[in-house]
Amino acid sequence: MHEASLSFLKSLLETPSPSGFERPVQDLVRSWVKPYADEIQTDRHGNVIAVRNPRGEPRIMLAGHLDTMPPGNLGSWQTDPYELTGTDASPGGAMNG
Repeated sequence: MHEASLSFLKSLLETPSPSGFERPVQDLVRSWVKPYADEIQTDRHGNVIAVRNPRGEPRIMLAGHLDTMPPGNLGSWQTDPYELTGTDASPGGAMNG
């Protein structure tokens, strides 16, 4: 994984984003896509929409959720769910507890 991609993944994992409180991770995503996008907007549902070459063909869309489930009892985790614990092909953290 490229260092910049790994750094972005680490930032995503370290930014709590429970449902209804996604703003910090939305800001992180906006910042990440800014160099690549011609347009960035947020719709009324909180989706961050980044557009590159808006009139280009073909059109491709990538979608994902910005909110996470609360980690629950932190004592039940083997590692901090908001910390990247691996750097190989299967990094750990809240996404695979």
